[in-house]
Amino acid sequence: MNDEQPTTVARSGFFPIVSGDAVDIRHAGAGAILAKGDVHLHQGGAQMLRVGGDLSIEQGGAQTVLSTGDVNVRQGGMLVAVGRSIEVADGRVGLALSPRVSLTNSRALLGPAQALAVGAGFGAVVAVGRLLFGRRRR
Repeated sequence: MNDEQPTTVARSGFFPIVSGDAVDIRHAGAGAILAKGDVHLHQGGAQMLRVGGDLSIEQGGAQTVLSTGDVNVRQGGMLVAVGRSIEVADGRVGLALSPRVSLTNSRALLGPAQALAVGAGFGAVVAVGRLLFGRRRR
């Protein structure tokens, strides 16, 4: 596949898996997007994105995003996002895991610090539960 020409999905439809060096989706949805390079999602959505480059979402959304590059969202949302940097403008994100998270007129349910606190709290509860209620081995 030519690196300069992205795999393009345009106009209504749902596609179970879309893959390519670069992916451009407009007015459509996908179950999974697997790209070695950049992904552009415009007025569409996807359940899972695995992106080797940068991700741009405009007026769309995704459930789970794993990107080795930057993640930029404008008027959209993501449930879980992992990337080099995450920037959300006029949107929502449930869990943002990145060294750099920028939110403009947006909300995040959990950022890196909150996710660490929740994970530590959950780990402590499990450890205490095992100590108190764990079965003894003989």
